[in-house]
Amino acid sequence: MSFPVSDISQAYRSAPERTEDVWQKIQWCLVRNNHSQTCPQEQAFRLQQGLVTSSAEQMLQRLCGRVQEEVRALRLCPLEPVQDELLYARDLIKDAKNSRALFPSLCELGHVLANDGPVRQRLESVASEVSKAVDKELQVILESMVSLTQELCPVAMRVAEGHNKMLSNVAERVTVPRNFIRGALLEQAGQDIQNKLDEVKLSVVTYLTNSIVDEILQELYHSHKSLARHLTQLRTLSDPPGGAGPGQDPSSRGRGRSHDHEETDDELGTNIVSPSLQSLLSPESSP
Repeated sequence: MSFPVSDISQAYRSAPERTEDVWQKIQWCLVRNNHSQTCPQEQAFRLQQGLVTSSAEQMLQRLCGRVQEEVRALRLCPLEPVQDELLYARDLIKDAKNSRALFPSLCELGHVLANDGPVRQRLESVASEVSKAVDKELQVILESMVSLTQELCPVAMRVAEGHNKMLSNVAERVTVPRNFIRGALLEQAGQDIQNKLDEVKLSVVTYLTNSIVDEILQELYHSHKSLARHLTQLRTLSDPPGGAGPGQDPSSRGRGRSHDHEETDDELGTNIVSPSLQSLLSPESSP
């Protein structure tokens, strides 16, 4: 869009102050219309958080519940290796609970650090430097134009200068508001840069969250399998000599426990989203 130079020049003669205000509004509208609209980052964070956490949260809850039951059942076991595993399992459960706050906490941290980060500080500095450069360039342009006008029309220039101090009036008008330059850099270029930074930050947050949740899922699953074996061994040792109690079939009792354990693993395997953990739950990898 070309600037309405002729209209602006005529308006300056009749109402310079109002013309200045209107001209600034036109400039801001041009900047606004040229700025590409993007999806608000807060909305992108919420959408991505749902994709990252919703599918894994149910699996974490089920594994934590299973491991907690096994920890309670083994809490009185006197064996030191078992107690070490119980302590590790409790730490895993704590990590699993804290992981629910990982995604929003990382997003909030990135937002806080970006409010007064190096990019914004640099843009503020550049805005000041650009303002000085613009003033210098306009001054050079004004002096060159005045010199050429004096060469071409020396008599008219002397008369005009004597009548209305034309050169002084022009010098006052030859300026670009500093707030316009600062706004153009921070609101347009700065926003484009910030949007790209937000995309990168979101990918980092997503990767970190997925990686940590995947590790917690795998460790919880291994802990569950190990604690379940300890429970089975303790129950076997606590069985009375001869196996089954009165009226109970030993083989059926063993099958029932085995069946319960298989059901548990099948249930845990249905919703696991991690490919590496899914391979652990396959029949070929079962102990």
